[in-house]
Amino acid sequence: NETGLDDFGDPEFMRAFNKLVDSTNNDALLSQIGAAAVAGEMHRILINRLRFAEDLKKHPEILEEDVSDPIVVLGMPRTGTTKLQQMMSADPHVQKLYSWRLLNPAPFPDASMEREDPRIEFARQSVSMTNELMSDWQAIHAVEAEDVDEEVYLMIFSGLSIVTCAGRDVPSYSEWMGQQSMDYAYRYMKQLLQYLQWQDGGRRNRPWILKSPAHIGTTDLLRKYFPKAALVYTHRDIYSAVASLGRLMETSWNLFHDTVDRQRVGETIRNTFLVELRKHMLLRERMSDELDILDIQYEQICADAIAVIQRIYQHAGRDLTPERRWAMLTWEAAHPQHARGKISYRLEDYGFTREDIDAECQTYLAKFGG
Repeated sequence: NETGLDDFGDPEFMRAFNKLVDSTNNDALLSQIGAAAVAGEMHRILINRLRFAEDLKKHPEILEEDVSDPIVVLGMPRTGTTKLQQMMSADPHVQKLYSWRLLNPAPFPDASMEREDPRIEFARQSVSMTNELMSDWQAIHAVEAEDVDEEVYLMIFSGLSIVTCAGRDVPSYSEWMGQQSMDYAYRYMKQLLQYLQWQDGGRRNRPWILKSPAHIGTTDLLRKYFPKAALVYTHRDIYSAVASLGRLMETSWNLFHDTVDRQRVGETIRNTFLVELRKHMLLRERMSDELDILDIQYEQICADAIAVIQRIYQHAGRDLTPERRWAMLTWEAAHPQHARGKISYRLEDYGFTREDIDAECQTYLAKFGG
């Protein structure tokens, strides 16, 4: 093979990866472009695992890196999580989860200190291709190669990731995923964060800024692997959040499939994200003291994001210094909402009524309202 390596690490990965391959081959109904995109993703997963396993053998000290205390923004998709992560990542004294590092956690063999990391150009080409094939994507989830993005993309390398279920229609894999423990996914994600931190000169008193809707049903595992994490949950009118998520998933599925059944999009939301939301409410009830979650409203983020971040930093025991505040406000001024277009969406397009959401999200609505 192109790496000369043959160790993919923990065999737990192959069980999940083989299930994904089977679902992709047997029930995903990919378009020609979709098949090429998935083949590229699977190749990237395997190459990065090989290189990481090799680096771990040479540098076991990687797993001594301290990543125990990130600020983690969780909540349903489309609830302001992206803005909070990107704005806080403007802080010059935090670890930044750049998109180019998420695509390829392992350095390329031809990397050199004398020139730009080649992973950046790889990511630029990936973003450019995505924008060309998905004209609405930047309006929905604008991320460039050198922007930060969510750690759920690291979970892809474990073979267990909700982003795969959301990103394309893989029915049997999605159903199987719903029955699996995500413990291995979190363990491997932590190791990849340690790997990225080690590459960047170690901790140096810089906590990570993370965010992902993937954590809502597995907040206990998040706490297990990141015991000092400051957890922040963002809330938005659940009807809008679900409709907006449907629009995002439909746009992504259009890349991978010749035709997209919006009802299938809705079913996937119902069987993944809404199930995860109910799990989260049970975890809150069972582990409220241990989880220690700061709740934030979407409207508060829109109205005064820096005031919200002040509360988050207090929750995390960090000081929002004038330097940090200025950096964040500068980022916000350069990234106004809807700068790349505004999208429309309706619950009905994905087979939902408000009454459906009321029934599916009864416990959530009783505690946090609509």
